[in-house]
Amino acid sequence: MVVQNDRTSVSGGALDERTSVSRSASERLSEPPQLYCLPVIYLPANSALPVALPMSVASGRGQGDLDAVVESASRMKRTLQETLVTPAQLAHLLERLWQPMAAVAAAPIDADESPPTFASLTTAAPDFSPVMAAACAIYDQYFGVVRVEPLTLSQFTTQVARTCLALLIDLPYTLQERGQLSQLISSMVQMFSVLADRLQTNNGPVTGLVDTNQPSLATSALYQQAWQSTDPADRAWCERVAFYRWKVGHHFFNWCAIFCRDALVQAHAAIAADDIDRGAAQLGQAECFLRGSTAAMWYAGDFPARLYQTVIRPSMIMPGAPAGFSGDQNADYNRMKTAKQELKGFLRAHYGQDLVALPSMLRHALLQFHEADIQDNEHHLLIAAQKVGTDQSLAQKEWQAELPAHVYRQHALDILRQMAEMKRREFGV
Repeated sequence: MVVQNDRTSVSGGALDERTSVSRSASERLSEPPQLYCLPVIYLPANSALPVALPMSVASGRGQGDLDAVVESASRMKRTLQETLVTPAQLAHLLERLWQPMAAVAAAPIDADESPPTFASLTTAAPDFSPVMAAACAIYDQYFGVVRVEPLTLSQFTTQVARTCLALLIDLPYTLQERGQLSQLISSMVQMFSVLADRLQTNNGPVTGLVDTNQPSLATSALYQQAWQSTDPADRAWCERVAFYRWKVGHHFFNWCAIFCRDALVQAHAAIAADDIDRGAAQLGQAECFLRGSTAAMWYAGDFPARLYQTVIRPSMIMPGAPAGFSGDQNADYNRMKTAKQELKGFLRAHYGQDLVALPSMLRHALLQFHEADIQDNEHHLLIAAQKVGTDQSLAQKEWQAELPAHVYRQHALDILRQMAEMKRREFGV
């Protein structure tokens, strides 16, 4: 099944939004809302948060809009962590968060601003080898990721809000566990707190927003009506929702990886400057975003295993990836791992290989981050077990196909267990 967004097929073929990105906001807003329409996401080619630049004057968005998102998300986070809620109450809480998020996500573009430059990872990623850049480009193509440079803070904020909005509007119809739901919201609190803090320092030239070719925003009532009127056994509906969660969940994962990388880089710089308090605080933020990426995986897989095996998994066999591809081809995740390795090397160089000289506050923050990293692998293993059991990954099937019959064939869970064990030993604190 080929599932399309409002303009582009994203389950196969090269993405090319160059002709449609420049559509005016009035054209976009005149279109009828579409439900479970796969979005295209614009991400920075370097996986970095932009430098602080002002919000667009034309958008009318400022500090108050982001503060409203933080306040509403924080209220929902506290409710989930401290009280029992019914599904109806949860839907009401999500609606209250959806409204300020929609105000940020729907900000219009400046009519006279050109879109940022489209960037190919094969030319805009000097930190990757040509082979890795090409592999990451396959991942981006499949998930509907378009790399651009430069991406201003204003444009970046709109993209974050639109992904959060796409996730929020579907959450009432998922079977998310309370802890994972709470972590999704906690990550949003931290994302918009970071963006609000950076907005306070803005003093540069005015800049506009990326038009993501998104149709007018559908209200939560339309989604509710659709779920009430659709036969849950409708195969096309089930596949559409599954693809939506699979791809929007991975979009949110990417944002978590980008924010986590930034927090690790900030922690590294603070510790190098002997600002231990700030370094520990940034590690705390990194932990939150890492846990958010774990929750994003659970959301992305919130559909029956049979749908994964018969629809989602086969869709990942595409030109350039005849054996499928893996999460190791995610550019943002790879750069987050690089930031973690660089921080680990710095800490060992300054506090000893066994890190025994770490200040207590920093040690505690590092242990919490390390624990979140281990648990992330454990959750990944559980998700894989739920979806494929003891089957091999697509890549494993290819390279193990020629093994003699008596040789044990590794399956996906074997690799994930090995990765979890390696991660347990990584910091040794």
